[in-house]
Amino acid sequence: MRIWFCHATRLTPGARRYPGLRKQRKVVAADEVSEMARRARERRAALAAEGGDPSAVALSQLALDGVDLVLKVATKSGSLKGTFTRGLKEAAADIKEAVGVLLNRTASDEVAKLQEENGRLRNDLEDLRRQVAALSEQQQRRTPTDAAPAVAPAPAPRPANAHTDEEVERIVRLCMLQCGSMVNARVEAISRRLPAETTPFPPSFTFYLFPYLNSHHFLPLLPPPPPLLTLTFTPPHHSLFSL
Repeated sequence: MRIWFCHATRLTPGARRYPGLRKQRKVVAADEVSEMARRARERRAALAAEGGDPSAVALSQLALDGVDLVLKVATKSGSLKGTFTRGLKEAAADIKEAVGVLLNRTASDEVAKLQEENGRLRNDLEDLRRQVAALSEQQQRRTPTDAAPAVAPAPAPRPANAHTDEEVERIVRLCMLQCGSMVNARVEAISRRLPAETTPFPPSFTFYLFPYLNSHHFLPLLPPPPPLLTLTFTPPHHSLFSL
């Protein structure tokens, strides 16, 4: 014969006053966990769709999202004991700290790589400037016309200066095109900021109908109207009493 003992659940005063509050809190916590899991899945899908090697910042953000989800479950779940909850929180804190350290190391490595790449690009730019200066100097040293010899020698091959002249002209042309494009873009941006041109409205019909509405700033005053015709009646000199 087995005897089952039922453990009575002790309710808090708030739970006694609001019986459905505990259930509502569980529903809200479940919705929050589901939303965080959905955002984490979307972030992973976006990283997979981009392809290539994801950046260290993106990977660290993905790891932190997972840690936040673990902390949310450990905090909102009522079925876990205090020991399990404390263990999950400690593990999440350790993971966050490790991710931060790795992110700092990776960032320092990336900064070092960027600095090295920047130095290499600067060296290439300096080499290009020296080449352009050498080409300009060769162009200035060239004489416009060569003196004709007494006896026409055999035709010599074309010097390499012609190629350098073409390269200099091409570089100058490209620079002019780029400068023109930049100026056009700047003018277009400034013209967009200017207010639109307003069109003055023509005067209304009443402006011409009533003379007192005329203004010397817009139209001349209309001529005054002609004087009214006055009729005078002169009675005859004779009257009926004189008959």
